Amino acid sequence: MLICFPGFPLADVLAPVTPADIEEQLFERMQEAKRQKALRQKERQEEHLYRSVKIYTESALMTHKGADLVSAAGKRSPCVTLKLAKSASYHEAVATVAQQMGYPVGSIRLWPFRRRSSYSNRPMRVVDTAKTVANFLDSKSGDALFVETAPPRVPVPELPISKKDGGCFLSVSKILLFSVKPFTIPFSILPAHVLIFFKYYNIRNCFLTYCGLAHVRRCAKVADLFEMMLEKAGLPVGTPLKVYEEVHYNKVRPMINFKATLEKAIVNLMDGDIIVFERGDLIPPKDGPSGLLEYFQDMLSRVEVLFADKNVPNDPGFSLELSMKMKYSQIAKAVAMRLGADPLKLQFFKKQSSYSDGPGEPLPCSYDGTLGDILLYVKHRQVKKLYFQHVSD
Repeated sequence: MLICFPGFPLADVLAPVTPADIEEQLFERMQEAKRQKALRQKERQEEHLYRSVKIYTESALMTHKGADLVSAAGKRSPCVTLKLAKSASYHEAVATVAQQMGYPVGSIRLWPFRRRSSYSNRPMRVVDTAKTVANFLDSKSGDALFVETAPPRVPVPELPISKKDGGCFLSVSKILLFSVKPFTIPFSILPAHVLIFFKYYNIRNCFLTYCGLAHVRRCAKVADLFEMMLEKAGLPVGTPLKVYEEVHYNKVRPMINFKATLEKAIVNLMDGDIIVFERGDLIPPKDGPSGLLEYFQDMLSRVEVLFADKNVPNDPGFSLELSMKMKYSQIAKAVAMRLGADPLKLQFFKKQSSYSDGPGEPLPCSYDGTLGDILLYVKHRQVKKLYFQHVSD
C-alpha cells in the first residue's frame, strides 16, 4: 500500500532521484566512496603482483641502539611499508619510492638488506639494475630497503652516482664524502668506493648510536677516516679514538693498525660494513661497561622488562631493555631516568609468582643480586615484569 502525504503529488513521489536532487558535497562523497571501493577491489585482484617492502631511512637507524642497523625483523625500528610491483625494475622502484617520499628521483638510492653468512642484515648494492624487485629483495631479511637520501637542502641536490652504478663520485678533502658538485674523470684512475656506516659509543653514558654514513675509497687508510668520524660524533679535533669493526651481534673486532687500508683492516670489505668508534681518552664509569667490547657482550644478556606502578590499578606500565647483569642501583637509575624521578625514592617489587600477577615481596635497596637473580623464576616466554612505587622522605 502506497501512502501519500498531503501536499506531495503522487508523480513527485514516484520520480527517480537524479544527481541534481543530491547536494554537491554529498554527491562527491558518494563518488569518492565508489572510487575507493573499486580501488580496493583492484588491489585485492592484483595483490599477488606486488610485494610489501619495509622502507628505512637514516632517521630509523638513529633510533636503533643495538647490533646491526635496525632491530631484528624490524619490530622496533620505525619504518614505512610500501607495495612495489614484483616485475618493476630497480629504476622503476626508485621512481615509486621517490614519489612516496617526496624526493626527486636522482636524490635517493635504494640498498636492499641482505642476510650475510654471519647472520647479520646489512644494506647491499644493487649491481644489476635490470633485476626486478622480486629478484633483488631478500625475503630472509624481511623484504627491507635502506633509502639513502641527499642532504636536506633547498633545492634538494642529486646524489652523486656510484662507480658501480655507471658513473663516479669524488670525495671532499682527501678521500671521503662524495662531492656536492661531482664531476666525471676516467674510471681507470678512480679507486673503487664502498658504503660504510658509522656508530659512536659514548663511554660516559654507555650509549651506542648511529652517526652517519660515507662512501669511502677502498684503499683509504683507517687513520684517514678519523677527521670525518670526529665531525660526525661532534668531538673535538685531535681526540684519540678506539676503532672497531662490527662483524655481527656477537663479534666486534678491534682495528689496531690505523695505517692499514680498509681492504686490509676489514676482512672481506663490502658495502654495508659498520665501523664503531669510541673515545680513547676517557675512563668508563664504575657502574657501567668498561668500553665498547663489554657493551656488546652486555647486549647478549639484555631482556625487555615491563615496569608497572604498584599503586595504579591495571597500569599498562612501560618497557625498558636492561641487562640481566644489572645491579639494583643500576635498575633504579634506568627506571628513574625514564620517569624523571629520584632513584633513591623508588621501591621495587617482584611479581607474586610465575602463575599469578600482582606485586609480591619488596626488594630491599641493599639487594646485592642482579636482575637475572630477580627474574630467576620467570619462565622463558612469560613477560618479565616488576612493580615499583614512589616513596616519600
